[in-house]
Amino acid sequence: MFYKLDPEVAGHLGPDTVMDRSSHPPIVHAVHYEFDGWPADDLITAFPSFIVTDSMKKLIENAKASGCSFEHVKITTSEQFEELEELHPSRQLPHFHWLIIRGVAQRDDIGTTATGGSLIVSERVLQVLKGGRLDNCDIAAI
Repeated sequence: MFYKLDPEVAGHLGPDTVMDRSSHPPIVHAVHYEFDGWPADDLITAFPSFIVTDSMKKLIENAKASGCSFEHVKITTSEQFEELEELHPSRQLPHFHWLIIRGVAQRDDIGTTATGGSLIVSERVLQVLKGGRLDNCDIAAI
């Protein structure tokens, strides 16, 4: 069985993101994620990219999940985030990684839909991901 995951959008792709928009979904070469807020989930998105915390990366790597790899992601915060930070000064962003999806949905452990908008994971990997925090991630069986 496979599951469709729609993670929280906690910001947007920043100006240092490098992508080819001539195809759909766009081909991303480098990700710059600018946080507007952070709900503390370990899996975050901004179309067409996904990022994960160090702890989620370790869970995925330990599970030897097929269909993905990891690269550096540039992280910055927006003015909106800074205003929220003034209200909640104890909340700090952890280290994140770009989760590169190369898998085929419903074949590999991790893949995306044809439009690249939704993450598709195997039941085994869903259980692994649930070892992290996914409070704001919509999960549906497909």
